Amino acid sequence: MCAKRRSSNSGPSRSDDLIDANLTARGQQFTFPLHRRSLNLAPDLQLTYYWIDQRLLSETAQNHSTNLCRRIVDHWEQVQFEENPPGTHSPSEGLVLAHLYRVWSHRKRMHQVFRDASLRPTRRGPNAHNELLRADLPDEVLAQINTAVDQRDNGAIRVLCASIFGWLPSSPEELQVLTPLYDQWIDRAVSLYRADPETGLDQFIDEFSRAEKRARRSGRTSPISRRFFDLLMFESKVCFYECYAVLWQRLIPWLAENCNLDSVSEQFLRLWHNQNQSCRPTQTSGNAASFETDVFFGHILSLHPLSGILMTSPDLWELASRYFRIASPPSEHSTPTAAPPEYWDLVRAILLAGKIYRLNDERRTSTRNLNTDTPQSTPPHGGAPNALTDEENQNSVARVAVLAQLTCRQCQSELTDFHSSQFDGSDQFTLAGHCATCNADSEKIVDPSAMRRLLPPPESD
Repeated sequence: MCAKRRSSNSGPSRSDDLIDANLTARGQQFTFPLHRRSLNLAPDLQLTYYWIDQRLLSETAQNHSTNLCRRIVDHWEQVQFEENPPGTHSPSEGLVLAHLYRVWSHRKRMHQVFRDASLRPTRRGPNAHNELLRADLPDEVLAQINTAVDQRDNGAIRVLCASIFGWLPSSPEELQVLTPLYDQWIDRAVSLYRADPETGLDQFIDEFSRAEKRARRSGRTSPISRRFFDLLMFESKVCFYECYAVLWQRLIPWLAENCNLDSVSEQFLRLWHNQNQSCRPTQTSGNAASFETDVFFGHILSLHPLSGILMTSPDLWELASRYFRIASPPSEHSTPTAAPPEYWDLVRAILLAGKIYRLNDERRTSTRNLNTDTPQSTPPHGGAPNALTDEENQNSVARVAVLAQLTCRQCQSELTDFHSSQFDGSDQFTLAGHCATCNADSEKIVDPSAMRRLLPPPESD
């Protein structure tokens, strides 16, 4: 039986219950604190919502003793042991990156990289978010959402999600330079783990933390080094969220067995605590790498502030909850036309809540005062999610040019209007730029493998 342990003073309601969920993986027991409250879908229909206090997912000096981040990752690792055939186990990239999340989970920079910081509403009162929706969302944004949903246009919805969640696209040139450095550090982590499975990854975390501090404190740190840290930040949080989603795949059956979880609540939890296919680098033509991302770009609805906006806004919640009021909502739909209308109501509500969040976030960035009545929003990203704008591409290639010391051969001035040769499968590529001072073009052959000195890990023992 799932018994009430005590009343919690944190979270959305003072009457929330706080319970302990006990899971076993590969003979080890893991305990996770869960909050619980009832949500009204309709006057005659309720669901029970369970969640983990997100503040415990940022490992700081104040909550270090809880070790919840470590516990979630350790649980995920033991699940991998159970699902994989027995034999010599080596850590996956996901395990290494998920452990790296502990290094950055409490930093402000993480929000600039993985945009999901909690923000206060611009207005106060029970209908604050509804007022913001009516008053501030531009007509063109509302039109984009309505058109994409009404036409069941998955491509347009993906672009809208890109403007809400954001991520860090990189040019193929930049990824070519970052990949050898990435491989070096992952290889180092694997060697330490194999040498000592109990302490190897902790040693790796310590080594990487020291290297990062040295690089960030140095005034000579190259822009591409900072880019490397940003990309690892993003990927580490995506991988930690994957561990979190796997945890809920085990928690939901436990709740059904021990807490009488009903089918409507189960459907809701499976969506709210789910992560689609994670962001991972993929190979395109030649050796040029790109990133294949899911529609939420690694985010999980329950851990994103838009879910709070959606669940506290009566209009949006009524719109979203239609999907969970139908008898047996399918969890997956093979084609957009196969999904019921209630599914598209849910999509519309998520997009509206996400755009409200993004407007707040842009106001916070531009004014540093969320109570202003005159937001200065930046235009949303309008291109394809995996495509860079012209400015993003130039900035990305410029970072490679700085590292490669590419300057004008005639006057040594900085170059602009960068472009590179097509990747043909070789390790090298030609990078070119234009000099506005002497109107000359310069180019240089770039060998990414020769740039491993950028941020080398310690020598293997």
